[in-house]
Amino acid sequence: MFANARKFYVENVLPSYQDFIEHRESNDWGENQLLRKGIVAATSLFHLREHIPTNIQPNKANLKSQYPDYRLIADIANVSKHHELTSDNPQISNASQIYESLRLIKFTDKQGEYVAPQLEVYVKLDNGTEIKLINILYNVMSIWRDVLDNLGIINHKPLEPLKNDFPISREEANKRRANLRIRQGEEYQWQLRIEKYNYNKRITEPIDLTGKNIQFRIRELPENAPISIHITNPGIGVDFEVDFDIPLSKEQTEHYIFLCGSEKVEFLKKLVESTPDIKKELQSKIQSAIQAQIPKST
Repeated sequence: MFANARKFYVENVLPSYQDFIEHRESNDWGENQLLRKGIVAATSLFHLREHIPTNIQPNKANLKSQYPDYRLIADIANVSKHHELTSDNPQISNASQIYESLRLIKFTDKQGEYVAPQLEVYVKLDNGTEIKLINILYNVMSIWRDVLDNLGIINHKPLEPLKNDFPISREEANKRRANLRIRQGEEYQWQLRIEKYNYNKRITEPIDLTGKNIQFRIRELPENAPISIHITNPGIGVDFEVDFDIPLSKEQTEHYIFLCGSEKVEFLKKLVESTPDIKKELQSKIQSAIQAQIPKST
């Protein structure tokens, strides 16, 4: 399969880690997609040691003792395989302690508050401590880069800094998506967190929801976008509005619903101009409406 430790790292460990990072940035939510990719990344990081030649292979016990996050990776890999852990003093005893959650983070600028979603996987230790999986993966990736470089297996290159818990602009927040995917007939437990960025402490903090009534709605995607066109010609006494529904494909709808007011207008203008059938139908409706109004104004 993988010829040597370098191949295992380059063709398995690194891609698995990058898959997790990219999916986290996409915020595609549901069916525990990010959780699954996180487990794959953690498992490959844990088993990397076994692909190093035995004469230079680091001792597992020494790695766990020297690097606490490597010990965590070991528990994550093992509990995901066996569901429960009881031996070797585990910090995670049940697979349910690793879970996916969607964070809704409030930021503030001169215009006021705005919200950005961020998908996350958390690891809850038996002592109650909760840690983001991305931090554990990042730390163990950094550990292995140092170890493999010292062993002459790879040339050390620093990892890209984590994009984690930092303020983002309103423009960037508006671009973020949290697309939800669920499988019909399957139970899925959603976990949502409402947080607020503390600009003084430079961290996100949970918002106290005591006594709050939180509602979550799922709506069908619209099949069209309604528009209203104002027609006026004082010379002939015409002043009225024409309502028209612009049909949207599924892909167009998924893009349209996340646009703001002016962006929606520009999107629909371009759609009408680039779709002859829609443009022809709209022009016909406007012309018919004008003809219907002229006799009433003469």
